[in-house]
Amino acid sequence: MVINMRKRTNKHKSVTRIKVYHAGQIGGNVTVIKTSKARIMIDFGSAFSSSKFGNVKYEFKKHPVDGVFFTHHHFDHVGRFDEIPLDTVIYMSEVTKDVIGIRAPKRYDRNFFRFRVLSPNESISIEDITVTAILSDHSAFGAYMYLIETPDKVILHTGDFRLHGYNGYRVIGRIRKLCEKKNIKIDTLIMEGTRILDVPMFSPSVESMEKKLTRIFKHHRFVYVYVSEFDFESVVAFYQAAKKNDMQIFMDEESRDTIRAFVKFGRRYDYRYDIKNIEIGMPERNSDAYKHGFVCVVKDKDEYLKNMCSFRKFKPIFIFSERLDYIIKQLSNYKKDMGEFVHKARLFTSKFYYIHTSGHADRKTLLMFAKIMSPKRIIPIHTKHLFVFNLLNRISRK
Repeated sequence: MVINMRKRTNKHKSVTRIKVYHAGQIGGNVTVIKTSKARIMIDFGSAFSSSKFGNVKYEFKKHPVDGVFFTHHHFDHVGRFDEIPLDTVIYMSEVTKDVIGIRAPKRYDRNFFRFRVLSPNESISIEDITVTAILSDHSAFGAYMYLIETPDKVILHTGDFRLHGYNGYRVIGRIRKLCEKKNIKIDTLIMEGTRILDVPMFSPSVESMEKKLTRIFKHHRFVYVYVSEFDFESVVAFYQAAKKNDMQIFMDEESRDTIRAFVKFGRRYDYRYDIKNIEIGMPERNSDAYKHGFVCVVKDKDEYLKNMCSFRKFKPIFIFSERLDYIIKQLSNYKKDMGEFVHKARLFTSKFYYIHTSGHADRKTLLMFAKIMSPKRIIPIHTKHLFVFNLLNRISRK
């Protein structure tokens, strides 16, 4: 599905065209913004196997772009970066650049020369289009929204976002401050709608996760956790809860190195992101970890199950902090290796907890965000429910 929007103006004024490819699926969306002098693209990722429309087939030769802007490092937004012509500059945050290098090193090496890092609030002008990066809040740490100014339009592209991360409350303030500084008002909002009809609607904040974990760790000193190292803020919640209970935290070397890429960026903005003293490997009996307690980040490998077994008589607990549909066989997103590992882990542990928060804004937040931005037009992306945005368009104009 392609959403095409054109604003009619006087013939002496520039005409900005916005085209969103595959807006009616989650993942693999591509946005192209064109004026009389330039054309830019936002995101160029890989669609999920279950996606309705699949990958966008964009003709770069026929419609060349003057720059591509990545919102964040998830591969449904950046995964096809090596299909973009090599003479095209790709702009992104420092974190997004580093994570691409970690997850796809060979492809990164062939493309790093045209990757350009944008700092928060930095602007780049391409002919008559000016793009400013705004630090956002998403499960992909270091995500950006983009404020795009053309001769006849002011556009805010949200990318994937939420407002319940550690610093999510600052996002709206950043947008307002930037608009006030530039003396502009957003007239077009390109907004994600992943969870516009989700049930349950509510998502716990990362801070509330940390508080809950801190309480649990007071009573359970031997903890195994399944959480992705790429979900940095969730890892921070586990780390801070462990730190408050004087427990050691363990993970493998690869995960620790990934965390360091996030820490390098994050510690400039919040002391909680400055993670230190991570132990490599797994806890052992007759060690400090045994004396003080531990939090061990696991992967779906048998060696972790053996370690759980060695502590079995001490009644360790297991916490799963990923999407729940990943481990439910009957659902389309089921991941066999993960599901089987979690099932076995539950046999070796005394209690199972599901503690997780979404990387996307819930319905209440989306409605509030649209109301605050008050654009003339909302263009949906990253959603299976395009029809709901007709309601949002009416709300935003009230």
